Amino acid sequence: MCLREGFGYSPPHIHHIRHGMGVGMRNDFMHAIPLCPNHHQHGGHGIALHAGQETFENKFGTEEELLEDTLRRIHG
Repeated sequence: MCLREGFGYSPPHIHHIRHGMGVGMRNDFMHAIPLCPNHHQHGGHGIALHAGQETFENKFGTEEELLEDTLRRIHG
């Protein structure tokens, strides 16, 4: 998110995509996206995914869209 928003690189936390997973389960590392601490957990509602997933996804894109963007960046 920081790169997309023009903030440059920041050390990421790994967010495991929850889509299609049961309660208390998480996906493997092939279905994970890098998010800075603020965009992952600490930025509050409207900034952090875990503070309000629907608001986050409306603003930045779905987990699946962010995974596609991440994979494009990795694979060029």
